[in-house]
Amino acid sequence: MRRRKFGVKKLVGRAAKWLSRRPFLACCIALFAAFAFVGNCSKNAYNSRTPGERAYLKILRKKYGGYGRVVDVRSAESAIAQACAFIAAVERDTPDWDTPDARNLLLATAIMESDLRARFQDSVGDAIGLFQVEYGTYRDLWRRAIRYKHPELYKAMRRHFGDAENGEIKFEDLQRNDIVGAMFARIKYFESGRKIPPSDDTAAQAKLYKEVYNTSAGRGDVSVFEKKKRAKLGASASSK
Repeated sequence: MRRRKFGVKKLVGRAAKWLSRRPFLACCIALFAAFAFVGNCSKNAYNSRTPGERAYLKILRKKYGGYGRVVDVRSAESAIAQACAFIAAVERDTPDWDTPDARNLLLATAIMESDLRARFQDSVGDAIGLFQVEYGTYRDLWRRAIRYKHPELYKAMRRHFGDAENGEIKFEDLQRNDIVGAMFARIKYFESGRKIPPSDDTAAQAKLYKEVYNTSAGRGDVSVFEKKKRAKLGASASSK
């Protein structure tokens, strides 16, 4: 018996004809493909680096890699308090920027991310500072979210923390100035649209940290959130 040969064009034609009789299924497939395409583009844009950016990050790794700059708990709390207060003073129409719960979460985030050692990421990644903000996150927050969604904050940050020559906040500034690093960490949580759990609900704060800040791709573990926090802050950590 002779087998029939089907070319690619013929198979595509038959598939199109089959889908044309099932519009709902065709619509679902089209939507899935569109979301997959957009998601892939967003991921690629987040991870993409120009030759100039790669060279810049290589310099920062050499300059700030290794053990890093140790920050004591009191200094970290002070930087977080100043960051939250600064944002709240500018974004007066938006509540909850500066709350004890937000400050507590940011301190725990710094402990989880860097163990209070501001440095360039030890691994192959490109996170920096006390809060280990990734370059892709910095770039997205600074060039898109802050600039266009919080224009007054963008101008205030440039005026008070930006480069003296042009007001630009560079990625390196998140290493050199813990207040700036804390602002970026706070804005990342805000942009998620999630409500920050009470400071005494460590499990809920750990869950939010994992889902929003560390994400499923990160190495952070919800189970060690409270352990590391207690180790750094003492027995009262879960009630701070």
